[in-house]
Amino acid sequence: MKLVLKIPGTSIDFNVTPQYFLSLFDVYDREEDFGEYLNKFDPNNRDDLRFLFKENLFENEITRNFTTAHKAEVAKELLRILNDENFNGDDALLELHGDDFGFSLPSKWDVRDWKDFYLQGYQVVYDNWGSELAEVGLTLTKPVVFEISRLHNR
Repeated sequence: MKLVLKIPGTSIDFNVTPQYFLSLFDVYDREEDFGEYLNKFDPNNRDDLRFLFKENLFENEITRNFTTAHKAEVAKELLRILNDENFNGDDALLELHGDDFGFSLPSKWDVRDWKDFYLQGYQVVYDNWGSELAEVGLTLTKPVVFEISRLHNR
């Protein structure tokens, strides 16, 4: 029987999908504060994006309570996305827009390269959790490998 992870401090299943990473930047009903803040950053600028992933993925109460198993699930999903030649970030975004909960990215954001968007998230995960995950046997692919692969596929 597979153990089902829960979001720390809740009874809600912890399911990491491409939408999980998009939800870090959800400004629905927060356009005037969080949305304006995020609009100061360019989602196509790698430094801006890494900063925002670090700020929103690592510096919140839930993530601070992640176990190694939670961290591994986050890393594995990013690896799955980066290794999926057919992955389309627009599809992930459309799924969120189709939910009944309401979702929106900042009004000025126009992500031009979804793979790069997720690669920057992966870079931050690799930098912050790579050693810890390697200690439990999950060796992460170095982000530069995905960079090289992307250059060859252009």
